[in-house]
Amino acid sequence: LADLRCCPCQRAVRRSDGVGPSRIRERIMLRDMSPTTAYTPFEGLRRPLRFSTHGPATVAVLLALATLLAVLLLSAHEPLGSPLAEVAVSARGIQTVRLTKSRSAKHTLKELHPETAATLLHTKVHGGKEACVSKCMAEAEMESEKKEHTSAHVLPVELKDFMNAQYYGEIALGTPPQAFTVVFDTGSANLWVPSAHCKGFNIACLLHRRYTASQSSTYTEQGHPFAIKYGSGSMSGYTSIDVLTIGGIALPNVTFAEATSEPGIAFAMTKFDGILGMGFSSIAVDGQVPMHVALYNAGLIAEPVFAFYLQKQAHPSLMATPAEKDLGGGMLMLGGVDERYYTGELLYVPVTRKAYWQFDMDAVELGGRRQVSKAAAIADTGTSLISGPREDISRLISLMGIKPSSGSSDMDTGQYSIPCNQVDSLPPLTFIIGGREFTLSGPQYVLDISSFGKDECMIGLMAMDVPPPAGPIWILGDVFLSKYVSVYDFGEDRVGFATAVEDPPTA
Repeated sequence: LADLRCCPCQRAVRRSDGVGPSRIRERIMLRDMSPTTAYTPFEGLRRPLRFSTHGPATVAVLLALATLLAVLLLSAHEPLGSPLAEVAVSARGIQTVRLTKSRSAKHTLKELHPETAATLLHTKVHGGKEACVSKCMAEAEMESEKKEHTSAHVLPVELKDFMNAQYYGEIALGTPPQAFTVVFDTGSANLWVPSAHCKGFNIACLLHRRYTASQSSTYTEQGHPFAIKYGSGSMSGYTSIDVLTIGGIALPNVTFAEATSEPGIAFAMTKFDGILGMGFSSIAVDGQVPMHVALYNAGLIAEPVFAFYLQKQAHPSLMATPAEKDLGGGMLMLGGVDERYYTGELLYVPVTRKAYWQFDMDAVELGGRRQVSKAAAIADTGTSLISGPREDISRLISLMGIKPSSGSSDMDTGQYSIPCNQVDSLPPLTFIIGGREFTLSGPQYVLDISSFGKDECMIGLMAMDVPPPAGPIWILGDVFLSKYVSVYDFGEDRVGFATAVEDPPTA
């Protein structure tokens, strides 16, 4: 029983009643076992009873016990879940007892593990009677609990998707909370949002929600200059300290940046307000502690792990209806990974450089033929496409039979388009990681965008030369990560991948 009381969930308890002249009758009883609750059935009858051998009292007591036993036997034939009527016995010393039939072992086993029930409950033993072994019931329950364990200990953060190119979720800063949408970016390590003190005619700042320090009772001024540059776009401002709320939990004293300048149009047209970096602290400006590390250090998440499940819309449209815009974009899981979001086994590979989530990639194949061998790669939720060295990407594009159209700037931008009726004929693109093949079909590495009733298809590959020491490097962005769940273990310094389920699990 000490083991059975280890967690507050339903447990199968095997009890000996001592009934029968020559053997023990075993029953399976279900009970809600809390960590401080001991299993003591029929508390008032724990000690042996002494009976007189003479007089009417003996008869009355024996009659009462016989009646009670009859009721217990009848209860086994009552419809599941129907309470028995109150039992009143006229004998002296016996009080009215109300009994309720609990769920039988058979029904419980069918709920916990239907496959095991189908095998066990139809096995005939001991003169043709159905038998259910308590050990097998316990194993079935443990397997069921294992499937639910990770989801119970994971802090989920819902994501939205815009055009299969921007995946973002909601956070809040300050007290009372000021809400913002941010990209949870594994390719950076700082948090910033637009500031109410934007400078001049800053379009990106004016078109998004802005943090107002004077409206927060938990704000602490810091004021250190801050600037960061991304693959596309940049920002500058200063640092502040306040409470961060994510997934319904509050993390105090978080250092973040207020953006007072976001030049150009890179951030002007985004659906998100800011960026929350989830890379390693070595790439953080001023060495700030990344949010996921701070959450774990504060004991607010169970394990030093987070994971992403990104959904891909079939035909995203710039003219989407409000209902279409509200479609889910996936899930960020903090403190673990929910096994319901992937199929098969997770493959883990070690992080080779603790800056980005970088690992070794064995090869890249197109149509089953190897085109790239032994390359460094990173998993980057903040990058929409898959990028690689210009020489490698150009070779892949050429083998696909795609040529830049006359007067186009495909070779300059590193992006390529294709007639939508040719997408299905594209060869499969395979990334070999840790000896396992991760394959994308043509439609899976093409972005199909609809605007004003016209479909446009863009290859989800982009040429980008990253200079040393960070490069050359492949960046596996959302095009890849929408097919495969990605897991980031900062306790063991490893990255994991598994095939994502097509339809997300319901709550």
